Amino acid sequence: MWTHETPSPTVTHGRGHRSRPRMVGNVLALGVVATISASAMASSDTEPGRAESRYVDLRAVPDSVLSRPHVVVLEMDRDEFAEIYENPGRRGRRWERPGRAAFLTNGQLTFESPVGIRVHGGSSRFLPAKSLRLFFRSSLGATPPRSSEVGLEGNARYETLVLHGDVRPDTGGLPFRFINPISYTIARRLGVRTAATAPVSLVLNGAAPQAYVTSEHLSPSLLKRVLGSDSLRVYDLRDAIDRERLRTEGPLPELRERLGPRSGWTMERVGEVVDLDNLSDWLLSVLFCGTRDLSQGTLVHDPSRAGPKWFWIGWDYDMSFGRLDGELGSSDSLHMNWLFGPAPGPETEARKIILQHLFTTSEPFRQDFARRFVRARDSLVTAGFLDETLSDYERAAAAHGITDVRYQSLARTFLTRRPEILTQQLRLHLTADLP
Repeated sequence: MWTHETPSPTVTHGRGHRSRPRMVGNVLALGVVATISASAMASSDTEPGRAESRYVDLRAVPDSVLSRPHVVVLEMDRDEFAEIYENPGRRGRRWERPGRAAFLTNGQLTFESPVGIRVHGGSSRFLPAKSLRLFFRSSLGATPPRSSEVGLEGNARYETLVLHGDVRPDTGGLPFRFINPISYTIARRLGVRTAATAPVSLVLNGAAPQAYVTSEHLSPSLLKRVLGSDSLRVYDLRDAIDRERLRTEGPLPELRERLGPRSGWTMERVGEVVDLDNLSDWLLSVLFCGTRDLSQGTLVHDPSRAGPKWFWIGWDYDMSFGRLDGELGSSDSLHMNWLFGPAPGPETEARKIILQHLFTTSEPFRQDFARRFVRARDSLVTAGFLDETLSDYERAAAAHGITDVRYQSLARTFLTRRPEILTQQLRLHLTADLP
C-alpha cells in the first residue's frame, strides 16, 4: 500500500488561522472559493503524455492507479476533511467544505473542477468507508459535468454526484462490493429506472486508492431534467419529512379520495392512479435481488405524464443478496411475509398496502404478475445474464485493486439459486399452476 502526503492548499499561521485570500494563477485562493493547488500549477516536471490537472496534483498518483478504468482524485484541506469525517451525522450546507476533484478514464483527464464536499448517506455515514456527495456550484467556480465526463452512461449534467463508499459489512461479516451497481443492473433489466453508476478508484488527499462507486444523485432537479417535466414532485422514502407529507398528499390519500374504501380498489381503478407496470417491475427487482430493505427508493408524481401519475425509481439496493455468510436461506421468507402476511396497519408505504390488497383481492393482478415473473425468470434474469453481469463486476474488482473477493462466489450462489426459490414460493402463495 502506498501513501503520499499532499501539502494542504490552505496557508495557515500560528494555530491554524487562515491567511488572507491570495491569488494562485488566476484563481482566488482560500475563503469560499475552492482553490487550484500551487503544486498542481507547477507541471514542468510532468512526464510527456501523462495526464495533468490544474486543480489536483496527479504527480502524486502512480501510473498504475491513473491508468485504471475510472479514477477520481479528490483534494481538500486536511483539517476540514477531519472535521466532516469526525462529525458524519451532521447534515446540510453548514457541513459542506470546499475541495477540488479530477476525473480520469483510462489515464486521460476527462473533467476537473472545484467542488463542495459533504458526507452522504443514512446509517452508512457511520461506516469506515464514508460516502461523499460532491456539489458543482457556480459560487465555487464549478461547471456541472456531463455523464461521460465522470464515467457514467447517459447525457445528463450534474449539479451533484455521489461517491459511494460501497463496502457493506451487514451481509454476514465479509466486506461485499458493488451491491448497488449489480442490483441496479438487474433492476434495469426488469424495466426499473435507477441511478447510473460506475466502479471507480478514489484517491483522497494523496492516500492509497480505495474502490468506490460513482453514482448519480437522484435529486429533484436532476429528475426534472431527465424526465422532461418541471412539475414533478419527488419524495425520498427515507426522509422523515417526505414520509409525513405522503400521509396527506401521496398515492394512498388520492386512492381513498377517488375510489373510497378499499373494497372499490380494483386493479383497473388503482391503475388509473398508480403505474402498476412500474410497481410490478420494482417488486420483481427486489425479489430477484433479495433486497431486505423494502422501504428504499424514490416516489415520483408527474402531473404532466399520460396515464397514472405515481411511479417509483429504484434507489438504495445495498441490502440485497440476503446474508452472504453461508446462511443463504436466512432471508428467504422475508418477501413472502411482506407480501402475503398480516394486513398492514396505518402506514405510508403505499407499495406494501397496494400490493397486499391486489394480491389478496384481484385475480387479474395475480395472473398478470405470474406472467411477468415467468417472463423475467425465463427471458430476462437468466443464468447467462447473471453470469455476464457478475463477471463484469468481478473484472471491475480486479481492475480497482480489490483483493478480498470471497464475496463473489457467495453472490453467484445466491443469485443462481434465487429463481428456483422464488418459483417455489410463488407456487405456494400465488398460484400452484406457475410453470
